Amino acid sequence: MSQPRGRRTAKTAVAAEDADAEDILQAKVQAALRGAVRRGEISAPDAERALSRLRPPGRVVRGDKQTRRDDILASATHIFATKGYHASTLQDIADELGLTRPAFYYYFESKQEILEAICLRAAEVTDTLIAEALAFPAPDRAALLRCCRRKDPRGK
Repeated sequence: MSQPRGRRTAKTAVAAEDADAEDILQAKVQAALRGAVRRGEISAPDAERALSRLRPPGRVVRGDKQTRRDDILASATHIFATKGYHASTLQDIADELGLTRPAFYYYFESKQEILEAICLRAAEVTDTLIAEALAFPAPDRAALLRCCRRKDPRGK
């Protein structure tokens, strides 16, 4: 049974207020940690470690399943590239996104499934690049390089 339209609007407004309050709280915590470092109360590495556990400012608080899966894949790609696949944990990925481990399992069953999704996505991008490269009338080296540089999945 669907809810009345006004009720969904009220829920949306509450979610937006919660997100705003969370952003304000995060800014206050960041300012407090920076002040504690300046006063010598905690070390800079300890403050950085605490800040890294906070929700990133641009993170989607509530989104559809595909958006959240994309966020997880992006974070996992970064963490795997930084720490290595075997040294990375699901908790590392969940922490970066502000997810709990039970919530994480709603999107992926395992770290291996995440790696498979990352590889599949990379293969799809590569397939698209190859198809575009082959569409050039004279596939010389410069044309192929231009095509690959234009669609670099790493954003470089």
